[in-house]
Amino acid sequence: MLELGRLDSVSLLLPAPELFLYTYVRREAVLSSQIEGTQSSLSDLLLFELEEPGGVPLNDVVEVSNHVAALEHGLKRMQEGFPLSNRLIREMHAELLSRGRGNGV
Repeated sequence: MLELGRLDSVSLLLPAPELFLYTYVRREAVLSSQIEGTQSSLSDLLLFELEEPGGVPLNDVVEVSNHVAALEHGLKRMQEGFPLSNRLIREMHAELLSRGRGNGV
């Protein structure tokens, strides 16, 4: 609880919390997908989002982008009042597998 309080107080000092969250979500998506062997970096993902060519295989960047989309889907649903549940996790998982590797499973 103490750590959450510290995080809450620090968030008040941020000039643009949305920008911090935007970057943090993408950084987390890159790190999470690297566990599965992707070679994408944060800069590769940002270039992909800007529809610019990157230096890694497209499938890797798409997979990282799917991580971002799944997390954003879950956050949006919860902000709309949908509870954290197995159904929401399945929806997020479907978003994760919607494009790129695993979409035929």
